[in-house]
Amino acid sequence: MAALVRFVGEGAVEHAARSRSRTRWQHQIATEEGTWPGLMCDLAETTAMTVIDTHIGRRLQGTIVAVGSDFVTVATTAGGHVVLAIAAISAIHLGPGARGPVGRASTENHTTLRELLAELAVEKPTLTWHLTDRTSITGQLVGVSRGFVHLRVDGTPSSTSYLPVGDHTMVALDG
Repeated sequence: MAALVRFVGEGAVEHAARSRSRTRWQHQIATEEGTWPGLMCDLAETTAMTVIDTHIGRRLQGTIVAVGSDFVTVATTAGGHVVLAIAAISAIHLGPGARGPVGRASTENHTTLRELLAELAVEKPTLTWHLTDRTSITGQLVGVSRGFVHLRVDGTPSSTSYLPVGDHTMVALDG
């Protein structure tokens, strides 16, 4: 009987070790297969509080709430919403002790940044287009072309600015 108990006990220990090894291996594979856009989708699903550094020198604090094929929308801690080209993100930081996702291998086909802006242009909203960490233009989105937008800027007289839609696009939707 003692031999049977020892045999069953050794089998349970061996099974637990194999299970831990399999779990580590699956996590390693998921990490290696993860993509940057897939990470954005995972962060949106977890609603993790993030700090996002951008290539234009601005830093956002908030939660990724939507993901397109080439952009994310961030609900900022200041209460606004910012649309940011994924290529404009230089780093994402999670809070201390927060466990982040590894990023899924692929993402669904989502709306592009240009398509989103074209949909917004129907309503002609006022938005702020961030050019650098210190420079921005606020105006009414009046049109979207293939590679740029038309922004009507208030003033006497009003003027029109043409801004490229691309890898450094960062737009505050709350004017």
